[in-house]
Amino acid sequence: MDTEQIFSIISEKYGLKIAQAAVFPEHFGIPNVIHSRGGHSTANNEEIEFFLNIDEDNTIESCWFTAHAAAIAIASAEAICHLAEGIRVDMLHKVITEDSVIEFLETEIPDSDMLGVFLAQEAFRKCLLNLIPISRDPWKRFYTKPFSVS
Repeated sequence: MDTEQIFSIISEKYGLKIAQAAVFPEHFGIPNVIHSRGGHSTANNEEIEFFLNIDEDNTIESCWFTAHAAAIAIASAEAICHLAEGIRVDMLHKVITEDSVIEFLETEIPDSDMLGVFLAQEAFRKCLLNLIPISRDPWKRFYTKPFSVS
């Protein structure tokens, strides 16, 4: 099955916005240097991992992800990256919610597919937990070596 066929099937089932985010995500990949990484996987081997960079003001500078998951989970991860960039770390819990992800995707998600949204949110939460030492105590930034991904 080629990309156009996959895009067509997903857009028929979920709509254009989810198809665009799932098939052509802007934030898919691993940056060269990251301040935090964290992910989550399910029993059926779906997995998402997020990578975050923050600036001196504890604002999300960039958010990236990798995924081996269903279309809804990938689209949800893409939505989370869009919503998180430019937001202070201490405000993310108010910005990244189930409702905000669904609103960003501009469609109703069937209950049977909500696991994808939960998977993306849990992976992002774990990434944020790994960011706490740097965001709470900025002086630790100098003693915490950023991950280097080669």
